[in-house]
Amino acid sequence: SSHMGRKISTPTNFREQALSPEMEEAKQRAIEAEQTLREAEEQRIAAEQEAQRLAEEAQTAESAALAEVEAELGHDVLIQLEQNGMLSPSELEQEEQVRLRSMLRDHLFDDAPQVTIHFYSFQFGPNALALPGGNIVMTDELVALAETDDELLSVFLHEVGHVKHRHLVRQTLRASVITVMIMWLSGDFSAASELAVTLPATLITMSYGRSFETDADQYAIEHLDRLGIGTESFAVIMQRLRDSQDVPSGWVPHYLSTHPDTDERIRMMQAD
Repeated sequence: SSHMGRKISTPTNFREQALSPEMEEAKQRAIEAEQTLREAEEQRIAAEQEAQRLAEEAQTAESAALAEVEAELGHDVLIQLEQNGMLSPSELEQEEQVRLRSMLRDHLFDDAPQVTIHFYSFQFGPNALALPGGNIVMTDELVALAETDDELLSVFLHEVGHVKHRHLVRQTLRASVITVMIMWLSGDFSAASELAVTLPATLITMSYGRSFETDADQYAIEHLDRLGIGTESFAVIMQRLRDSQDVPSGWVPHYLSTHPDTDERIRMMQAD
């Protein structure tokens, strides 16, 4: 054939062709644009990380400042409760106080809030109180009412639940905001000094909302389950508190005054 000895030319591959100056310039601009976008993204991520770090530092500083204020308030409240006779020195033997304090602390997990345990005799009978700054008061009367360490532990964990969720501080702030608003609207700021004087009694008699009490109950129940203890002891001590008659007329223990649904809560613990 006449084509047998003819060399057939084939198109050169596009990538093998030399790019025109315009295409070379466009390619370079695309590379530079991609690099600019990459650097911008890195800067955005770095800015977000820095903002997160600053926010965490601010939160840490705020928490530390608030914790200091709470601790000071808790200390002041304890002193005032002693001075007005609501709390008096515990009559428990020192060895028993040490044993109970150790027992209660030993049953806390690492994720529990920092608490300080105090023993006092309480003017109004068996009770436990969670005060600002993680101060928890266990009364002699409650110790006497409890027949087992597990019962006492159950009540203690309920109070730790209030500390964990900062219920008292939130409740106090809510009440304080209302007081300040009334003072501002009325122009009468004499209530400020009265608020400081009446704060301890207010903290003692303050009723938590049902949601706060449910939170504290749930904390205690979950903690008891994690310990493998169960909630029967909690239900038993709640029944005994409810049935306790050694309190003045008109005074209902803190647990019951804030829990009109005590029977329902006892049933919940028994069923857990």
